[in-house]
Amino acid sequence: MIVIHRTVWLFVAIRLAVMTTGPLSAAADDWTVVEDERWCSGDRERLCEARETTLQDRDGIVVDGNDNGSMHIEGWEADTIRLRAYVSVWAPDDERAREINDSIEIVTEGRRIYAKGPDHRSRSRGWAVSFHLMVPEASDLDLETLNGGIEIEGVQGDIRFEAVNGGIRLTNLGGDVRGSTVNGGVVVRLAGDRWRGRSLDVDTTNGSVTLQFPEEYSADVETETVNGSIDLAFPVMVQGKIGTSLRFTLGDGGARVRVGTVNGDVRLTRP
Repeated sequence: MIVIHRTVWLFVAIRLAVMTTGPLSAAADDWTVVEDERWCSGDRERLCEARETTLQDRDGIVVDGNDNGSMHIEGWEADTIRLRAYVSVWAPDDERAREINDSIEIVTEGRRIYAKGPDHRSRSRGWAVSFHLMVPEASDLDLETLNGGIEIEGVQGDIRFEAVNGGIRLTNLGGDVRGSTVNGGVVVRLAGDRWRGRSLDVDTTNGSVTLQFPEEYSADVETETVNGSIDLAFPVMVQGKIGTSLRFTLGDGGARVRVGTVNGDVRLTRP
């Protein structure tokens, strides 16, 4: 069902155009439109559509959010990938909104997942696609977006991510995790008793950072800020004063867990 946010709800015709090259591809008739308005919002006239398909797993998943697209990646026990693409369109009238929607393609080409649509965008006319993926718990990820947040939960692997304008939220991860955002806060919630994998290394330029440790957690912890303060909400043994950088061993030590910011505060806390 497609929802247009006006005084009435309208049903509109749907045409899904999908590129289907590479082993990660989904055939056009494998896509379905589902009812899910979680990412439909805004005061402009808007057409929202959630498209869903199932993909076969393979080594490495690359997601490109383009100019406007957030993403939520969640690990599950299945050995397939469930992809849900949230298509949002704004236009001066219903007809133009439908034309834009019909021209948007969700591409699953090789390892890559991204959206294609009309090049011309303005305040009164444009589109965006955000992604929600359920992936095998052991997955390698490469994520990039310009305007949108990135959220990853319950995945272990080689994980890389980059955002320009958007927050980062990481929960219960493992492996080799590295990423950054320019304008946005960072929240990292660790799980278990230690980091399973090589390390965690996350930065933001403009934004606060929160790093949450479970009780009885072991790690070698590093954090720093240039223009901000560090708030340590539980007792640890440190040498010298707590200033704009801090290193300490938590529990028995272990993998390197590092977070940093340039303009923002750092808070290290328990649940």
